Amino acid sequence: MFKMKKLVTVIAVFLISISQALLANDEVLIPAQVKSSFETMYGNTTNAIWQKSKGVYMARFAESGNDFEVYYSKDGELLACSRLIPESYLPQLIADTISTQFAGFVITELLELTSQKTGTTYFIHVENNNMEFYAHVYSDAKIEILKRIKK
Repeated sequence: MFKMKKLVTVIAVFLISISQALLANDEVLIPAQVKSSFETMYGNTTNAIWQKSKGVYMARFAESGNDFEVYYSKDGELLACSRLIPESYLPQLIADTISTQFAGFVITELLELTSQKTGTTYFIHVENNNMEFYAHVYSDAKIEILKRIKK
């Protein structure tokens, strides 16, 4: 149902770098504050799947045809929200920078991540016949290469 594919790995690397690694647990008891915050933001979404690690609660769910992941502290503070988006949703500055830096490449996956610490940033996977890249694109259009793979 939720096809985050390779970008889940990239998100995990990012979250580890801010000391909030996410590892799946089989059963998760959701604190009342987290549940209340989630319901305030997303109504009575009933298809959320919860995970927890190191005091961070993550819910995966689908809404209006989009797959979301949201991250909460144990106190119910929204830490971050992510979703897969089409390329057409990118701000023009970001789209122009990606197409310049990765001329001849195709974006195969694009994840938007919004958090209070970093604002809105993007994780992308681009590829051509010879190479593929995973990159983190910041709101100022700075691109950080996370992984490069030669085909």
